[in-house]
Amino acid sequence: MLMFAGYATEKGNNNYNEDRYTLLKSIPEDPSSAFFAIYDGHGGEHASTYCAKHMLNNVVNHSSYANNKSHALIEGFKETDKAFLKKLEDSGSTANVVLIDVSNKKLYCANTGDSRSVLSCKKKAVPLSEDHKPGQASEKKRIVAANHTVEREQALVRGKRIPIDRVDGQVAVSRAIGDGDFKDLTDAPAENQAITCVPDIKERDIGSKDEFVVIACDGVWDVMKNQDVVDYVHKRLYSSKEPITDEKVTLVAQQLVNYAINDKESPDNVTAVIAVFQHPSGK
Repeated sequence: MLMFAGYATEKGNNNYNEDRYTLLKSIPEDPSSAFFAIYDGHGGEHASTYCAKHMLNNVVNHSSYANNKSHALIEGFKETDKAFLKKLEDSGSTANVVLIDVSNKKLYCANTGDSRSVLSCKKKAVPLSEDHKPGQASEKKRIVAANHTVEREQALVRGKRIPIDRVDGQVAVSRAIGDGDFKDLTDAPAENQAITCVPDIKERDIGSKDEFVVIACDGVWDVMKNQDVVDYVHKRLYSSKEPITDEKVTLVAQQLVNYAINDKESPDNVTAVIAVFQHPSGK
């Protein structure tokens, strides 16, 4: 199974870009595996930058990585969060990581926050992660149990008022790396903090009908549905007879980001990573 990949990132209508990403088709410590990630910072770029620098190493260097990659991902997220909090820098970041064991055709997605990964299987969008929002029942239960609140506000977005839930009226995600103010239960594990760093994990065997994965920040998903993104990318990857290359995938990623900003009026930073599978029998 061959793999091609590309990315694009733009600040959009914001003054600066707090998004960071990782794109590695071959991990130096594990050449038969690939690592892709989106880190969407809030309150500054410190946490997202730290994730981009350290998350990969914290995952692959964990003792369980060789035999239990899902566990290594969870522990890698925890270690990244723990080390960042020691820096006492005031910011937070989502983290959506896709780890692909190419030799065993196995995909792992770890998600904390509201960046998202979606797989295209025979042109059909298959979600690999679920967003973590404060208003969700299970998330709100943990937040309240940690002595914090969930407050709802009405925000004007593209001419429409929409409800946005925030932890203590401040942070619009319920899981993140960083955000130390919301991890103040000194004797409680990471799983019980109001804003937890612990990711959900999804595993998937990569089949011959699986075509590509799109990993993107909420600047894409706020203005496009999963299937819309798959349709947009699929058309541009496969409508011509030109072979799939890293350059072509990068171009499609840039087109997707530009479309979200210019045509769909996304008000946020917009970043997307696309990884394309090419199976021995062809597309």
